[in-house]
Amino acid sequence: MDQLSYKRGVISRKTHHCSGCLKKWTKGTSWDVQVNVDGGDIWTWRECPICQEIKQLPHFEYEEMYEGDFREYDEYNKIEKKYKGDPKMDEMIEVSKLEFENMKKRIEHLEERDAWLDCLEIAGVDNWEGYSYACDIRDGVKYE
Repeated sequence: MDQLSYKRGVISRKTHHCSGCLKKWTKGTSWDVQVNVDGGDIWTWRECPICQEIKQLPHFEYEEMYEGDFREYDEYNKIEKKYKGDPKMDEMIEVSKLEFENMKKRIEHLEERDAWLDCLEIAGVDNWEGYSYACDIRDGVKYE
């Protein structure tokens, strides 16, 4: 791997994910940006303010770093807390694998229903008998 360029303090014009910790930061964030080449592949490695601080630790080792590895440092959570509430850092939530799988199934189910509703609308469901009754149910109209 060869480093093509390295710049400190690059202010982003759009949202990016940090290569070191995988957090998403909005535009206006100050990044350390490194462009690398390996064989025919070129990629960009971006480090957010948290990861820039991690790099300053005396026991930091840059060899064999992969995306997300900065989170493995014991000091990561302590440094991250300093940036909580920073409007440039989008809040990430952590969920268990089971919760993630349940959300994924729910999204798939909702996407299938959405596609079915699109088909009904295209077929003219709004002209069917009972359509206005269904709209009333949705809107909470009570019939006696």
